[in-house]
Amino acid sequence: MALQIPLPAKIVAHAHWTMGKQKMSKSIGNVVNPFFALDRFGPDVMRFYLAYDGRIADDADYDNLQIIARYKKVLAGGLGNLTSRITRGKGWNLATIVKDVIAQGHMVAPPYDAEDAEMWRRLKFVHKKIEEQMRGYDIPGALYSIMGVVTEVNLPSIPERSVQC
Repeated sequence: MALQIPLPAKIVAHAHWTMGKQKMSKSIGNVVNPFFALDRFGPDVMRFYLAYDGRIADDADYDNLQIIARYKKVLAGGLGNLTSRITRGKGWNLATIVKDVIAQGHMVAPPYDAEDAEMWRRLKFVHKKIEEQMRGYDIPGALYSIMGVVTEVNLPSIPERSVQC
């Protein structure tokens, strides 16, 4: 108002973080020291955890063991494994690919099989679902959808909600 710029049309605020299913309180002594958590886990792990387990409509419970579990299963086991498979893929050699491209004038794509076709079909479906979840401010749901494709396992689902702002 003082700057005479338009006010935001929407404001998105997250729900509260609890600890042990209780509201965090200095008098109870169940408050998380954010600097300790950042030193212990690092900023990227904490960002991922807060987005993955945080909620806009419902409170979420902070748990150090859950952070470690998310790191091991989802970040290291899911994204780390995917990165490793992509960057150290079996059967491909950059020198051979460059020689083939020079000899043929273009890169020959490997033939699709039924498994590849199913993966692309699933990715198109998940892409639409993620767009809907993001429009509904369901960040954890979108991350669960992405990680479901990455890890190819059924992660426990968060009830879908659309938050009106």
